[in-house]
Amino acid sequence: MTTAATDYINLLPEDRQKPYKRLLQTLRKNISSGFKEVMASSPAFVVPLSTFPAGYHCTPNSPLAFINLVTQKNSISLHHFGLYMNAELAQCFIDEYSRLVPSKIDMGKSCIRFKKWIKFLMN
Repeated sequence: MTTAATDYINLLPEDRQKPYKRLLQTLRKNISSGFKEVMASSPAFVVPLSTFPAGYHCTPNSPLAFINLVTQKNSISLHHFGLYMNAELAQCFIDEYSRLVPSKIDMGKSCIRFKKWIKFLMN
């Protein structure tokens, strides 16, 4: 784990550290090659400028965000911008989530919020 990511996690409330680490490790294990982990306001995965030189449209010198994992007051949230950009992919994700997880998904356009699952992720 990078020093910056470790520092970020150590600043989280104690009950969030273990589930956050587990989600981050799952992302690291499963993300496709070509994405780069960076430290933004929280650990994030981006499309590097070496792959997509145009960068983010508002700040072209910044890599294109793909996944951010953040902690908020009542949840840990996964922001997956691929789901926002591709309705078919989003529906596939929702269908698979519904098949695997007994509770209803708590999701915005690109944000999946884990509230009730924090205790599950603790194990």
